[in-house]
Amino acid sequence: MRSVTSYFNRELLRGALQRTWPLWAAYTLIWLLLLPVTLFIRLSDRHIVYSRPTLSYELLNTGLPSGVMMAAVFGIFFAMAMFAYLTNPRATNGMHAMPIRREGLFLTHYLAGLFCQVVTLLVSFALAALVTAAFGVFDGYAVGMGLLLCVLLVLFFYSFGVLCMVCVGQILAGAVFYGILNFLFVGMEALLRSFAGNFLYGYDGRSSAFSTAPLSPPVEIASSLSVSYVYDGIDPIGVRVFHLGTFAAYAAAGLVLAALALLLYRKRRSEMTGNTVAIGWLRPVFKYGVALCSAFSLGQLLSYFVFELTDSTYTAGALIGTIACMIFAGLIGYYAAEMLLKKSFRVFKTSWKGALATSAVLILIGLSFPLDLTGYQTRVPEQSDIVSATVDLYGGNVSGSFNLSGQESIALLRDAHCAVITDKARQTEYNRRYVPFDGDTCTLRITYELADGTELFRSYDLSIDEALLSDPSSPESALTKLANCTEITRARVLGGWVPDNLEELRITGGYLNCSYYSDGKYSHSQEAELNAAQANSAFTALMQDCAAGSIESADLFAAEEDDCEYYLSLELWYFDPSDSEARASATKHTGEELYNGSFYLRVTPDMVSTLRALRGLNLIELP
Repeated sequence: MRSVTSYFNRELLRGALQRTWPLWAAYTLIWLLLLPVTLFIRLSDRHIVYSRPTLSYELLNTGLPSGVMMAAVFGIFFAMAMFAYLTNPRATNGMHAMPIRREGLFLTHYLAGLFCQVVTLLVSFALAALVTAAFGVFDGYAVGMGLLLCVLLVLFFYSFGVLCMVCVGQILAGAVFYGILNFLFVGMEALLRSFAGNFLYGYDGRSSAFSTAPLSPPVEIASSLSVSYVYDGIDPIGVRVFHLGTFAAYAAAGLVLAALALLLYRKRRSEMTGNTVAIGWLRPVFKYGVALCSAFSLGQLLSYFVFELTDSTYTAGALIGTIACMIFAGLIGYYAAEMLLKKSFRVFKTSWKGALATSAVLILIGLSFPLDLTGYQTRVPEQSDIVSATVDLYGGNVSGSFNLSGQESIALLRDAHCAVITDKARQTEYNRRYVPFDGDTCTLRITYELADGTELFRSYDLSIDEALLSDPSSPESALTKLANCTEITRARVLGGWVPDNLEELRITGGYLNCSYYSDGKYSHSQEAELNAAQANSAFTALMQDCAAGSIESADLFAAEEDDCEYYLSLELWYFDPSDSEARASATKHTGEELYNGSFYLRVTPDMVSTLRALRGLNLIELP
């Protein structure tokens, strides 16, 4: 007598493959077009000759992005095809009445879907290998690595799709949940950032990476895809794929998801088929999750239209209006989810407690930002905790990103930061992006590198008044002192970023350009190239001007000069022997000297030593 405790059933596998052959055929056809056919067409082009490294680079840059897309899309398709019986009561009861344990049913269908995708990948990459070998450009590393990573991607996304199908009782619900969960965390973080940007002083998360990206697989995997050439001197000799650990981690996560799906499937009640959520303890998670997502998405969108939030940022009216819109949208999502779960419109009388709890949570979240319950808005690191800092400062004649590491500069930065925080009430009276302001504006962005290895980032768009310069506690005064510190001054003179080992640089040449103006109109220009000796003479004079303070002072209120006799720009090329990456990419300018970096600056009339040195070179006529 045949055992009824089998963990695998051959006939069931054959039936699953026969039932899903159209999907398998479509999947295979697309992969054949993406890889071997595309490679054959490229290699058959007589106008382009591919080397082995170039073709390997093309193969990986085609195969890996395609692998992400195909695994993500067809992962849920195969999961839906293999586990569709869980969404039909008659099919579910019939399948579960068979003399096969649930582990056998799950593993047979799971392996059937995995088998289809892996076999297709094996065939596609094998044909790609044959095509490249026929043209003499076969690279085993590229073909093998591309196949391996695509299989790992399939393992994760397919397992994720299977988990979604086990948790739902309707086939479309599985696809919807799969799509939403792939981007849920990044989407919610973006919505929270939007809310924080409107009501949290100093917050600007637009330029920073998403901290929840690892929980949104397509985002994290797409950002981790990196293929580059391996060089032997100048010529590429191969290719290399980076961030392999990311693919391995997601494949391991796929195995965990598959095991979790099996555990849930063993406990899944057959009578839950047809329900939106088929796992009992996931039903409240679904209900309150929908309410929260609806509140932060539809609620914030509604507040922009109804209360014109963008014209009243930081105001009490904007906050109350936004919270009201979030509660309204959250309750809509809450009751919509409740109706789906109970399959009835009569849910208002029995669900009011949950609705009240949802509203209370949204009020608490909404108030936590402007009330600064976490101390975010007032936090300034202690000077002893700061290793270095990067300051983006834009206002008047100051414009650029500056690295600070000296204790004096960091102390001035902390003073400026504290002054800006203290001035919050004045700065948040109106929105400078939409309300006209007759004074000047200044942008300040700060990134602290802390001793514990973390970063602290703050961003401020400030309205500044020149009349407050005399007040030492004002942001105007503190920022002006910061802009005139030694490190920022030197960086301003040298046109931006300055290497830490400035004294070790070898100046190898330069370029001089002067545009002349007459009555405010462009007249003509002159230009000349400096050899190493001439460039070193100019650089020495430039450092003398820095030491003597013979430069234009930083002024956050300085207006641009409309009328000037000339605009003199100087570019100095240097070679930095301490930078291994830059040293490898060093190139030659029109002379024979190598360089891997440059300074670009404007020479102003204040720089008397620099102007004297340039006049002494007699390269161009200088006023």
